[in-house]
Amino acid sequence: MSDTIDAAAPTSAPPDSTRGVPEGGEAPEVTLSPRDLTRLAQGFYFTFWGTLAVLAATMESLVVLTMRLFHATVLGAGLIGMVVGAWRLQQARGLGGEWNIHARRLLWLAAAVAYLCPFFYMWRHLPKNLYLLGHAVVFVGGFIYWTSLLDSTIATLGRVLRRRSLVIQSVVFSGATFVLAVPFLLLAQSMVMAATQDYDPLTMLQLLLTKIHPVFVLVVLVPFSLSLSLVWAAKDFALHLLTASETDSSAGS
Repeated sequence: MSDTIDAAAPTSAPPDSTRGVPEGGEAPEVTLSPRDLTRLAQGFYFTFWGTLAVLAATMESLVVLTMRLFHATVLGAGLIGMVVGAWRLQQARGLGGEWNIHARRLLWLAAAVAYLCPFFYMWRHLPKNLYLLGHAVVFVGGFIYWTSLLDSTIATLGRVLRRRSLVIQSVVFSGATFVLAVPFLLLAQSMVMAATQDYDPLTMLQLLLTKIHPVFVLVVLVPFSLSLSLVWAAKDFALHLLTASETDSSAGS
């Protein structure tokens, strides 16, 4: 009789593996702890504002006659945000080996760009100096590569958490950022040639910018805008998973 009652007794329902997954996504391949989700959200938050500040300060400093303390302050704050954001991202160790590799590269690249920033600042005051110009070119090139590497890092996150939309957007946006390498290299070559011939490469750049149609400048900025929107979307996704995990913990207790 007791065996019959035990067989008829309802068993506990299995946990819902898709709980906390945004609409349109699949069940995550791994289960992240609230600590890792917090690190992801904080990392993407600092990365977003840091990248935006560096982009704005760099663009502004290239068109003004004299780089002021305000530009240097915003640039420095943005670089700190990039380094702190990348540091928090690489602290999320529960996403697997591929994520750890990408996050570590992101941190090293952020540190390298921050290291090159003083050379960029000195070049703005000595634009004909070929040594400083070379470091300034690497600084800008490193920042362009930073946005592309950031996209590929988010693609890794999307693959691990099975968020297809993040993966697709990351691949497309990373390709758009990579296209910027061609005009950048051509412009850098022209500036280096001008410096070797004792011309002012900064003046040449500013004259070139005055002749370019504003629409072309906006087109150049589109890949950066897309990458920033992707970073913000990844931050929101991490926050959604964190909120869902806290809700499940509260319900379980």
